[in-house]
Amino acid sequence: MYCPKCRTEYIEEATSCDDCGAALVNVLPEETVVENGKLVDVFTTNNSIEANFIKSLLGSNSIGCTIVNEHLVSINIFLSNAIPIKVAVDQQHVAKAKEVIDQYYKDLRENK
Repeated sequence: MYCPKCRTEYIEEATSCDDCGAALVNVLPEETVVENGKLVDVFTTNNSIEANFIKSLLGSNSIGCTIVNEHLVSINIFLSNAIPIKVAVDQQHVAKAKEVIDQYYKDLRENK
């Protein structure tokens, strides 16, 4: 059993991660591969749920990304407003990622 967030291995009987509380999986998902070695922040928030939603939104548009600082905030709740959570993509996908994010929030405002 593995934690899909922390990537820690657990014994078969375990069901959730001791560190972050995520449900364990039998097989780890592939890690985001950085093609050029340079990640660029495309979204910043103080909300872990929002960061994971943006990661999912980008993934559904075939844009690989990673979340930065999420675990630092989960370690200490008092840091949640002091340390921003960032979604970062490889530099070659920055324009497309920003376009997808901007379009999502534009659609959200128009449908209120």
